[in-house]
Amino acid sequence: MANANANARFVAKGVPFIALVAFGSFWLSALVRGRLEVRDALKEVDDLRAPASTQRSKRAKKKFDLAAERERLMEKNEDYAMKAVWRPKEE
Repeated sequence: MANANANARFVAKGVPFIALVAFGSFWLSALVRGRLEVRDALKEVDDLRAPASTQRSKRAKKKFDLAAERERLMEKNEDYAMKAVWRPKEE
């Protein structure tokens, strides 16, 4: 009778505790692994599918070069022409 009582107590309290520890350990490792993958992905942004905010932060860290930026813009707009801008008359 004491043996049956001990088995019932183990099933009622021990099995859920062991399951909680095992599944909690699995969940925690998955959570940490995902966090580390995100941190590694934010370090390197060679992928064009990365979020735009991440790509902008990568570009913001580069030193700005006016001549290179002008060349880049001129390549995009080969039909670029300087035009006068209308301005209101001063009173």
